[in-house]
Amino acid sequence: MSTSRIHLHPADVQGLSRLTIDGVIGTAELVEQLHYAIARVSGPTLPARNGKMRGISGLVYRSIHGITGMVGQSIDFGFRQILPHLPAAASTPQRERFLGVINGVLGDYLEVEANPLALGMQLRYKGSALATDVQQWPGKLATQTDKLVVIIHGLCMTDHDCAVLANSIEKRDGETPVHLSYNSGRSIAQNGQDLADLLDTLFCSQPDASKEIVLIGHSMGGLLARSAVHHALLDEQAWTNRLTRLI
Repeated sequence: MSTSRIHLHPADVQGLSRLTIDGVIGTAELVEQLHYAIARVSGPTLPARNGKMRGISGLVYRSIHGITGMVGQSIDFGFRQILPHLPAAASTPQRERFLGVINGVLGDYLEVEANPLALGMQLRYKGSALATDVQQWPGKLATQTDKLVVIIHGLCMTDHDCAVLANSIEKRDGETPVHLSYNSGRSIAQNGQDLADLLDTLFCSQPDASKEIVLIGHSMGGLLARSAVHHALLDEQAWTNRLTRLI
């Protein structure tokens, strides 16, 4: 009998539990503010208290906040105790697509809250992350390649959405495609600066890694590529001297 594979990791469940708790607390705050606004209009004028109710209603809202917060802290504490003892599991395309979507929608919030669902920026090759040191790259990536093509996906997407393009480039002699994986919910300026710094770090560690760099961006990825070049030029980063095309 076949069984369906579980794609989410325990840390993903922890991140989702945090989002759920935050959602309950946020909804309670909105309801309380609405309740307060209605009470000010329809009943006796209430002194301004930043939208907070008093009396029995206020007690109810404070109880919701307190109990929900306590439950969230307990769940988070449990995950912190368990996660270090669980074996690392390989990621799947389904999981990565889920993370791509949720980061595209809530990425800035996930980063600020240090939520485990937040994606970091990395270069990937055939579904695997690449080290920030070019000398540690596998196979022909570790040797000199004539042209390094960096493919940058759009909002809520992943490198899996650009696989056809990468396979086409892979067939050309001297051209090596790598994907940029990033949190597409962050600002373009922030991601642009990080990409510029990432490429600068790569080519400082291996000056002869490639003779030519090409950036290919889809949708938001194109804006991110332009932002990276802008920041690199302002910071006088040397990798731009090898950049021949921005598509």
